[in-house]
Amino acid sequence: MIKSPVPCRLLCSECLATFPAEVMEMTGTGGWLESDLCYQSHGTFPYPYLVAVCPCCGWAAYIRDFEKLAYLPRYSGGIMAKALRDYLREDRLRFPGSKKYSLAAASYARAGAPPVFIGDLHLRAVWCARQERSPEVEDHHLEAALLWFERAQAGGLSGFEAARAAYLLGELNRRLSRFDEAVRWFNRVDPAPVWLRSWAERMCLLAREKNFVLQVL
Repeated sequence: MIKSPVPCRLLCSECLATFPAEVMEMTGTGGWLESDLCYQSHGTFPYPYLVAVCPCCGWAAYIRDFEKLAYLPRYSGGIMAKALRDYLREDRLRFPGSKKYSLAAASYARAGAPPVFIGDLHLRAVWCARQERSPEVEDHHLEAALLWFERAQAGGLSGFEAARAAYLLGELNRRLSRFDEAVRWFNRVDPAPVWLRSWAERMCLLAREKNFVLQVL
């Protein structure tokens, strides 16, 4: 499994263009979980490298939904190495993680993906925006994630998926200082595994105390 970003040549499923992108295949081990379910670990923040954007048509998706044609060699120098470095550097600037997930959410929504899936994309955009120190972008995606998770709940989620969505609706409302709404959703995290109920009870107490600060679980 790939533990750090490596350049790979991808084939776009929409326009069939090929392009280089930096990819990862795992989020690491031995880290910690934040209260909005963002897994953090030491080393490279992985989430921006789990999605890619086609530079030709703008289609964005998880790496797994592109065809990987080949991993590109690590050029030691010369024109090819400089061209690849320059392209990947520009790509990181044009498409930070939050932008990638925003575009991916739009792409998957057009394709008819379930609302909970779109909500998770906006949630990952929240994580990336926080890493990018972009509070306005973070708030935008907090609102978007809330909208999609609410649609998912209205559509009839059940079992663990419903409990997880209820927890996230509580936590995202708490982060936005909508404490009464947060308490309402945290109280709906049932039936659920003991660990998820425990997290909901802890965050519900913080919401009652009007505490919006991100926590480590």
